[in-house]
Amino acid sequence: MGQRVKIQYTIDLDDYEKLTQGRIANAFDILRSLDVEVPIPLLSLETVRELSRLREALATADFILADSCALINDYVTYIASDNSRLPQQQDEIDEQFVADADALGRELDGPPPQQDTDLARKVKDFKHLVDHGPPEGEEDPPGTE
Repeated sequence: MGQRVKIQYTIDLDDYEKLTQGRIANAFDILRSLDVEVPIPLLSLETVRELSRLREALATADFILADSCALINDYVTYIASDNSRLPQQQDEIDEQFVADADALGRELDGPPPQQDTDLARKVKDFKHLVDHGPPEGEEDPPGTE
């Protein structure tokens, strides 16, 4: 068995199952490829070599299966934590929406915002002109000079 190195990388969530399935299939291929025969005579160097080869293959498959278990565990943990955050995030969004709506309601119910006094006077004069028409004898309505 070669030297093992732990690496970390990111993959698309849609590829996670395929990656894990490939790792498990690799471990099963190793186990299926084992051709186990007990050499005769049993107490020989050949038996030691065969058992060592078998143990090495089992260890390799075991490491791959352990990695696969870790991958599956990480995936399940991620999905569980992601789903548990969704209601909390929705509650936070709902609370923010209610707070924003309340603030807007208070703003609309409260006194009008301060306006430029010159602009406010012109708007008032224009409304008066629309409602009552121009004053008699005046050619230019107020606020248009």
